[in-house]
Amino acid sequence: MNASRKIILAMMLLVTGLSCTKDDGYVENPNEQGLTPCPADSYCEYSYADNSEFSDANDQVGKGNARVFTSVIQSCRLVYIKTPMEGNDFYIDNTAIQKDVVKVKNNTTICFTPDLKFKVTGGFSKGKKLKDLSGKEKWLLETKLFIAVGDINYKDTLYVKQYYYPKPLHN
Repeated sequence: MNASRKIILAMMLLVTGLSCTKDDGYVENPNEQGLTPCPADSYCEYSYADNSEFSDANDQVGKGNARVFTSVIQSCRLVYIKTPMEGNDFYIDNTAIQKDVVKVKNNTTICFTPDLKFKVTGGFSKGKKLKDLSGKEKWLLETKLFIAVGDINYKDTLYVKQYYYPKPLHN
């Protein structure tokens, strides 16, 4: 290879190397566009409780050391997302999702459906704290979950992008 080709090749490698960036895992906070609507003739609620914890024993949110976001979707599906109390934003990646910080349940008392054992197999959740026009705190969350049900061949994707408002604990 002659000298001019070596110089051109070295310059191309240098330009290519300088134009590449390392992925540091940062995911931009959700924006306020494209909120998920509640389907017609359905009930949806998006709330959170500070200093709380989710209990598997009774499917309730009670006192604890975390912040728990609760989604009631179409009356029948419940989603719980547990985050630390610190900070004004969060990002839960695919690995953390699978460590039981996110739970999906069937609301058997309202929908009269069997207690399906949902398993969250992947996805993400990200959120940021905001204030509404009156200065009250709210959170904007964007969540995409891949779920499966026990031994049956059922898979679904659940996507929610919505505002969550504070709701005091009842215990």
